[in-house]
Amino acid sequence: MIFILIVTRSLTPEELGTWGLIGGLVTYVIVLEPIISLSVAIILFEGGLSLNMADLKKIGNVVRSLLTVGVLTTWSLVSMAAVYFLDFSIPLAILLGAILVVTGPTVIIPLMRFIRPKGNAAQLLRWEGIVIDPIGVILALIVFEIILIKNPLQASFDTALAILKTAVFGGGLGFLAAWLIIKVFKRNLVPQYLQNAFTLMAVVGVATIANQMQNESGLLAVTVMGIMMASQKEINIDQIVDFKENLQVLLIPAIFIILSSRLDLNDLQLFNLQSLKFLGFIVLVARPVSVLLCTIRSKISWREKIFLCWMAPRGIVAAAMASVFAIQLSHFGYAQADLLVPYVFFVIIGTVAVYGLTSGPLAVLLNLADPNPQGVIIVGAHSWSVSIAKILRDCGIKTLLIDTNPENFHEAKQESLEVMQLNILAEHTADELELSGIGTLIAITSNENVNSMAAIRFAPILGRNKVYQLSSEHKRSYRKKELSSEIRGRILFSSGMTFQYISEKIHDGAQIKSKVLTGDEINSIMDGFAPLVIPLFLVTSGKSMRIFAADNAPKPKEGETLIYLEALPAKTGD
Repeated sequence: MIFILIVTRSLTPEELGTWGLIGGLVTYVIVLEPIISLSVAIILFEGGLSLNMADLKKIGNVVRSLLTVGVLTTWSLVSMAAVYFLDFSIPLAILLGAILVVTGPTVIIPLMRFIRPKGNAAQLLRWEGIVIDPIGVILALIVFEIILIKNPLQASFDTALAILKTAVFGGGLGFLAAWLIIKVFKRNLVPQYLQNAFTLMAVVGVATIANQMQNESGLLAVTVMGIMMASQKEINIDQIVDFKENLQVLLIPAIFIILSSRLDLNDLQLFNLQSLKFLGFIVLVARPVSVLLCTIRSKISWREKIFLCWMAPRGIVAAAMASVFAIQLSHFGYAQADLLVPYVFFVIIGTVAVYGLTSGPLAVLLNLADPNPQGVIIVGAHSWSVSIAKILRDCGIKTLLIDTNPENFHEAKQESLEVMQLNILAEHTADELELSGIGTLIAITSNENVNSMAAIRFAPILGRNKVYQLSSEHKRSYRKKELSSEIRGRILFSSGMTFQYISEKIHDGAQIKSKVLTGDEINSIMDGFAPLVIPLFLVTSGKSMRIFAADNAPKPKEGETLIYLEALPAKTGD
């Protein structure tokens, strides 16, 4: 690039026109195309890290249908729509249809984290969005090669060979790379501070080697690599996942800026009634027909089917494919090739806007999501946390207790509480939990480190303001010794309410109770009887929960249920 800049600066304005075009093309082919390809590979690897093979036990049949029948259905319908609405030639319409079979995991995954739909919808969309990307790339590449060859017999042979080589080289290399990384990390052959860089180097290397063996098989390789690493239980990959997520946040905007630079203001003239009809056909016809065909005789509920029908945003992979194919087809003289990029970007913008703005309200309307989930995860199922869970449950608040102690687990089960015997810090715990209706985590174990780590683990999922833990120090030393807010949750109750303090009060006869407040009781309970009455939670008549935190004590109102610790008065000497 530096050489091109030096040469172009030495040219006259007249010479710059021709040489600038050549320089731009060379820059794109030599520099930008590999950068885009490797960036997409990193994005797909990060997506693969969010998948687990164990999920396929429940949804495997539907996933396979979406990746086969769904791809063929979408491809066919979008191709026909491109001919009818956009007046594309049949070859380019088929190519456009192949490009637009891919959905956008970089859009779907954040939406699923925000909406948290019940049932299998989130996992189905996650699997489809990530795995369909390499399938769509391979499909589009095959169509592209067929367009150039123009020999049906030769094209059929080349297609079969390309699919076979992609499966062997891409899938095999991805599996082998994941196995090697797991073994290397398990034996501590790479220092922990270098593991992120080592993994990134491995992803780039695997994608490059696979692409050399078979064009564009690198995307399949890195996707398989990510899935295999996510499905194993030999090493902890949380650090790698966090690093790749941060890298993805940087890569996606940069790639979109690079790709959108190929658009011209004159391309806005293409965004007319016909393009709107094309977008509407994709959203209202192609996607619903595809999903309904793929979910025939499945155990997916009708609500989930409707939600799946209304979730197929396109993203970065479609934009990258359109840009690469448009340049190469223009070089071979296809007049409509320059239309690929603007129409694909129009579909990306349109689908992201439509699904992004409406999927949340739709999930609420279908009773698949709660707009303000009030359920709570309680980490620690000891005696007084069970008492809290019982009262919250009786007030209509969903509770989920988590503990590793089998005795605590069985005692909570005997109280008919929802409880799971899991390690809250285990790598796959967050994936195993059904978080629909859950909006808060309170960590109240006797181990301060577990409380802090649980809060840190679930802060990205529930939000930092929705994770709480007990104070680690007594009130008098609270300000000096409390952990930094960056490495813990919000402090539950008051600053002196440590696990030891509450347990001692319970041992001395204190009880956790609830009471519906009247107007006359509010001031007396909140002021007159403290510290005999220590407020913990408030539950409104609409089953909304508010927590008394050290940094924010809610003001109770008449008719609300106060959950409190009623301590016994201190004994006085004779």
